[in-house]
Amino acid sequence: TFERAWSLNSFIAILAGVITSYAVSYYEQHDIIPGGPYEIAAFDCSAVTLMVALVMIVYKWRQENYGDMSIDVQQSLRNSVQLFRSDTRIVLVGVVQSGFESAMYLFVFMWTMALETTAAPAKIDHGMIFAVFMESCLVGTTLSGILQKSYHLSAEKLASMLSAMACVALLCVPFTSNYEIRLFLFILFEGCVGVYFPVIGGLRGKYVPDNLRATIMNLFRIPLNIIVVSVLWYIDELGLQNVFMLAATLLSVACVASYSLNKGRLMHEQKEHSTSVH
Repeated sequence: TFERAWSLNSFIAILAGVITSYAVSYYEQHDIIPGGPYEIAAFDCSAVTLMVALVMIVYKWRQENYGDMSIDVQQSLRNSVQLFRSDTRIVLVGVVQSGFESAMYLFVFMWTMALETTAAPAKIDHGMIFAVFMESCLVGTTLSGILQKSYHLSAEKLASMLSAMACVALLCVPFTSNYEIRLFLFILFEGCVGVYFPVIGGLRGKYVPDNLRATIMNLFRIPLNIIVVSVLWYIDELGLQNVFMLAATLLSVACVASYSLNKGRLMHEQKEHSTSVH
């Protein structure tokens, strides 16, 4: 289910990147906005898409989902804290999520700057590059299913492998000023992102109880948001190199957490095997 959802999402993102690339070119060729910036075409495309979505929601959305209105928020938070104390695996899943997604959002904010500085004075086609990123993401999502089904790799092991690979990719970025190499490293990172989302969905389903999943995962988004906002606030002082180094550090933390999850899984399986033998 997660694999199919993210595959469809990647297909739509690829289409969006290609359309906006042509839209920017059209604005520039016909000087729609005298003197530019012609990249506004991408935002115009987004506005049109949102208007289409609005019409579809108004006419097709027949039943509103208000969720469970009887939930006691304070009790839900208390139960979540108790789970943190009793099951460290839930904390590890949250660390994987916070570490990887913090690095991912930092990448989202920094990739254009990182490529523009190496491509100057030539301009880069943001739409086409984004489409390539999403193609890589689609490949990663497909690869995630193959690795788990055909090679029987666990979600825990996959999480540690993809975090390590993503860490190496972003760690290398500050040490090269070659446009092609940086682009390759970013494509590799996006492939890891494609593997990540089905994997983290599987980990959440395995370790986090359904009745508290939303509360627990939202709690782990707090450090994620603090990290991203803090970095953006001091982005001028930090500079491109330090931001990518920080992103690599966050990915290394996610790698250690997922490795610990996998180690715990193996110990649990060995214990169950020894019990069944005796």
